[in-house]
Amino acid sequence: MLLHRFISLITLSAIASAAGAETIAAIESRMDQAAPAFTSLSAKLKKSSYTKIIKDETTETGTILIKRVKPGDTRVKLEFKGADERVAVFHDRKYEVYLPKLKIVQQYDLKQYGNLVDQFMLLGFGTSGKSLLQSYTMKVLKQEEIAAQQTTRIELLPVSKEAKEHLTKIEMWIPEGKAYPLQQRLYFPSGNYDTVSYSDLKLNEPIAEKALKLEVPKGVKTEYPQR
Repeated sequence: MLLHRFISLITLSAIASAAGAETIAAIESRMDQAAPAFTSLSAKLKKSSYTKIIKDETTETGTILIKRVKPGDTRVKLEFKGADERVAVFHDRKYEVYLPKLKIVQQYDLKQYGNLVDQFMLLGFGTSGKSLLQSYTMKVLKQEEIAAQQTTRIELLPVSKEAKEHLTKIEMWIPEGKAYPLQQRLYFPSGNYDTVSYSDLKLNEPIAEKALKLEVPKGVKTEYPQR
């Protein structure tokens, strides 16, 4: 459950292509070129979560900030509004969630998950095609229009048995000429899946360190659910 929540934040052997869609080689090449220059991202997002057992889908909106401080040190902050209002941050392999309505911060240590955290961080931004190759097989599904943009829908399948216990597959919609997804869908072993769509996306603009921190008012209690 913890990794499911973490993955929900945030994810190339087949060279086949579907009619009208780009090839894997073309997408991988753009990712390889864009990855070294990636420093940050900010965007609005819409997250839809489908629960198979009750055949229900819920949708929420928010914002995301990602900053690569240095190689191996990527920080993420998400803010969601509405009924399930919360702020989540990831840094130094620590995952924290602030629930303002309950006046609680839940803190999780992800060090025990080792390489899985690194692998799932590949599903975000600033990832090279070569890095994806080490953890996923990928193929083109088809060309689709998303938010008035032509995209290529691709499928990624985790290679390791450990990763498959948490994710069965991932789909990404990559716009023509771009290296980053406009939409992602994460499928879980339970049959549930999350779909995340991005808009107003801004790349490589300055993000202050303060903007990535979890700031809470006095009187908020910190909980450690893993203990």
